[in-house]
Amino acid sequence: MLATAFPKVLRVWQEAYDAGALKPVQYHIGQQAKRLLEGLDEVAIVALVDEATGYQEIRRHDALQQILSAYVLPEHRPYLQSVPKEFFDELYRVYGWERRADNRGPRYAGKLLRQLIYEQLPEPVLPELDKKNPSNSSYQRKRKHFQHLTPEVGKNHLQSQLAGVMALLRASPSNNPNSFKTLFRRAYGDQMEFDLGED
Repeated sequence: MLATAFPKVLRVWQEAYDAGALKPVQYHIGQQAKRLLEGLDEVAIVALVDEATGYQEIRRHDALQQILSAYVLPEHRPYLQSVPKEFFDELYRVYGWERRADNRGPRYAGKLLRQLIYEQLPEPVLPELDKKNPSNSSYQRKRKHFQHLTPEVGKNHLQSQLAGVMALLRASPSNNPNSFKTLFRRAYGDQMEFDLGED
């Protein structure tokens, strides 16, 4: 690969220059190689070559594909409950929502699950899940997103994210979503925006 070979070539020229093994007509090449290696580390040289050759887009695409193949299955798995009832119990308690007889919750419960859990997975994962499992005109999906996650990486990350959020919910007082939001931002960063209204 050109990007990783280039620094090695520079080092060969530098070593020849330092050893005094270059012919007079090659002397300036050795000097330039030495200056380049002194001014740039290998990562920067790779980035420069990638940018010059357009390979950075291929590298970015390959990196995204590696993430997606680690997290998202080609086909969905059979339904096995992955989001425990306790998660929603705690969510209802903190937000002060009442349980209904038909067990249908506020429409924002699903939006919160998306924000708190799925949006915390690596950036390309949720858009890929939305593509594989699109919602219909009634905002319903054929399957649950977690049915499309790989058991080794995707589902494990989902479970650890659920466990972390549940710990924050348990630590929050009842009927006090602002307290929970503060804890969540402290744990996961200030970039989290809760886009919720009243149901």
